[in-house]
Amino acid sequence: MVKAVFLSKNQNLFLKFIWYFITVFFLYGYICLGGAILSLITLIKLLSVINGLIKYVSFVLLLPMGYAFFRFILILSSTKYKWRFYRLSYYRLKTRGFSEKYFKYEMYEPCMRLIIKNLLNEFGFQSQYVEMKDKYIKVNYRVEDAKNRLLESVMHDSLIET
Repeated sequence: MVKAVFLSKNQNLFLKFIWYFITVFFLYGYICLGGAILSLITLIKLLSVINGLIKYVSFVLLLPMGYAFFRFILILSSTKYKWRFYRLSYYRLKTRGFSEKYFKYEMYEPCMRLIIKNLLNEFGFQSQYVEMKDKYIKVNYRVEDAKNRLLESVMHDSLIET
């Protein structure tokens, strides 16, 4: 007897996220992956070739490629955060509708903009994405809000002292 396997809604959403992550959301990771592969090839070349000039040229090329490898590792490490954001945003859009406050902090980051654009296109909010992109792309609102809270606490403390 063959058992039919049905995926839960969360598993379907996870599979959809994985598909989009590999095809769309990981665009910047692929750019860094190219640098990581080149750094590995250069490292192998550096270890195998002992000639003077080639060794120094390989070392100079290794520095930016090592940086690309480091960025690639950072992108991979944020995958759990991206999945959490995708899942929460999907359910917010599905149950509560669109609100700018859900996305304004993440619009500054290019990787998160890809996720937001995909979600808003899926739910039919393309025009709101264009408006938010024009509005929130220039300023990191996390930093601005932190500065404002710090200024408010300093002003509050100075008012108490006087």
